[in-house]
Amino acid sequence: MQIYRRIILLDRNAVSIAKKGRLKNSELYSMQRDRQEEYNCLLKLDRPANIISPIFSICEGESGYKESGFKVLETLKKETAAISDFFRKAKSDSNVLLNNSAQFTEIFSDPIELLWDSYKQFLSKVHSIICRAQPKKDRKHHESKIISLARDYEINPCHPIVVCCLAALYGNNVAKRILKFNPNKSIYHKTKDRQIYNALSDLLSISRTQHIQALANKKRQSKKSINVTFFTLDKNLKEFAKYLDIQNTRISKDGTNYITFTWEYSIFSELSKGEAEGLLHMLAETTEIK
Repeated sequence: MQIYRRIILLDRNAVSIAKKGRLKNSELYSMQRDRQEEYNCLLKLDRPANIISPIFSICEGESGYKESGFKVLETLKKETAAISDFFRKAKSDSNVLLNNSAQFTEIFSDPIELLWDSYKQFLSKVHSIICRAQPKKDRKHHESKIISLARDYEINPCHPIVVCCLAALYGNNVAKRILKFNPNKSIYHKTKDRQIYNALSDLLSISRTQHIQALANKKRQSKKSINVTFFTLDKNLKEFAKYLDIQNTRISKDGTNYITFTWEYSIFSELSKGEAEGLLHMLAETTEIK
């Protein structure tokens, strides 16, 4: 009997590659070098001990916007078929998703996180602060404003969404690219909803992965653990994740998922080590997020 040791959750970019199917060598060599590397990285996941899932991609939506109803079902069918076809040695959860398509369509039609609307409103509010470089003399004030807004929306100040905004304030270009805020107000307001949705989908993949990891740990029937991995082709998100160290993930009796983690001080690029550690110490007064 095959024992599966790794659940791999693909992002939308990875699923897009899988949807193009297996390539012939001639087709592969005609691609740009970085596209070849992405294809080969995806192909390396095709191993018997892996379970591949497009669930995050389906949740985000094929269009890059929140989908509902028939569109969710259409995306689910299209992406599960692509995963089943592309991965020939690894197992996928396509049958589970398809056999319960009505339930999953209903689930994916609504925001997964209870605080989704709060996250959206928070990012909308902080845009004016971090869309452009702030004078050094004003940054402490803006830092306090960001943390205060987070608390107003009942978001833990140590949450990746808040820390990403603080990192952008203090000159972290990776954080700025993840947030996708455009300093041009007219352009930003035309694309605001899409940018915020994309930024949230990226940043929440961290907590969503840990939630599934906690469920896997809770449900496991043997002493050997199952590793849950988020596979992304987004270079900025991969770089951002390097600043983060997950300490613990647990699910309470009422089903709430809690994550405990620490941040690297270097995430605040333009702060000294002492200043950055001081900010992290303040944020770490509450390190466990829901």
